[in-house]
Amino acid sequence: MKRLTSLSHNAAFAPTLLALLFQLSAYPGQLAIVIDDVGYSREVGERVLALPNAVSIAVLPFTPQAVTLAAHAQAIGKDVLLHQPLESEIQSKKAGRTLTLNMSSDDIKREVNAALKSIPGVKGVSNHTGSRFTQDVPSMNALMSVISAHGLFFLDSRTTARTVAMRVAMDWGVPAVRRDVFLDHDREVRAINAAFERALGIANRRGYAILIAHPHDITLQFLETRLPTLQKTTLVPVSSLTTSQSEDLAKKVVGFHWTTQRSTYSPSPFDYSEVRYSNPFVDGVPSTRGSIANAILKARPNALKMVSAWW
Repeated sequence: MKRLTSLSHNAAFAPTLLALLFQLSAYPGQLAIVIDDVGYSREVGERVLALPNAVSIAVLPFTPQAVTLAAHAQAIGKDVLLHQPLESEIQSKKAGRTLTLNMSSDDIKREVNAALKSIPGVKGVSNHTGSRFTQDVPSMNALMSVISAHGLFFLDSRTTARTVAMRVAMDWGVPAVRRDVFLDHDREVRAINAAFERALGIANRRGYAILIAHPHDITLQFLETRLPTLQKTTLVPVSSLTTSQSEDLAKKVVGFHWTTQRSTYSPSPFDYSEVRYSNPFVDGVPSTRGSIANAILKARPNALKMVSAWW
């Protein structure tokens, strides 16, 4: 009798689950592209802004063209991020007004507030370099407290495998996402194309991907040529990946946990030395927070097996 009751309950639930799976199967792969280091050149910046509006920009504070380019981006509907310089493990990589570990919490907060005030239309914050800073919980707490107070999101550029950004963001209730692929780590056409295809593969397999690029001439030439031909994958602003109804739904119907797979890149002047990718699994309870949209998309095969078993 107990088994019959269970089968009856499962059969009643099946149409709802099937409807959910249908919606997920129709969900297109989404690609968010963020162009970092905007603000030095008006000419280069305008070229970045001419890319599709879904392409977001990360503006370095207190650079000569930061205000002008951010205001223009805001006017045409682009996502604008504060690209906050953070201390790197590579001592030579230090931009102006970089946040460092020897700064007090109050100093960090004061500097970030000043940077945010200097750039119009900011929706989120990302880190410029930061392989040392993003490992330090107290320093990241100070940063996230300001981001939280302004109601912004955080994009972790992931310049180190030891970043604590996502965990600290969660503690502060800050919506956060992280970079999947650097487009122009290697500034050769073949390497850029391979990185772009890798990002597309992640987006179409997992449901979304975040690609970070820089305003190099070769990068902009590639994007100007490649983006008009993009099919299957949908370009989206990076802010659209920080919250979604599908993630809220997934919290209720799918459990998952995370394991970590580490990849090592060759040394780079851009502080991209170590990168870590996270692979979600759906047969458990989350041990750390990750993308729930990712988990629910990966859940489809197991869910389909469940439906099959009921019949």
